[in-house]
Amino acid sequence: TANSRIVVVTGGVRQQEGESRLNLVQRNVNVFKFIIPQVVKYSPDATILVVSNPVDIMTYVTWKLSGFPKNRIIGSGTNLDS
Repeated sequence: TANSRIVVVTGGVRQQEGESRLNLVQRNVNVFKFIIPQVVKYSPDATILVVSNPVDIMTYVTWKLSGFPKNRIIGSGTNLDS
């Protein structure tokens, strides 16, 4: 929703059987190229929580795409699938 304080990004493509998380990167980057500009447009003061795999890389991608300060981009880290 517009003017959200926190945005949780769960978007991404489904990992295929036997596919590594690193192989998901480009496909998920393409999804994020659509999602993140919308977050910036409608919730420019939000903090973004990224939970899409591979989460560490996608958190970095979110930071770069958003232009937000790094303290407003959070990744769930290695606990995503725990």
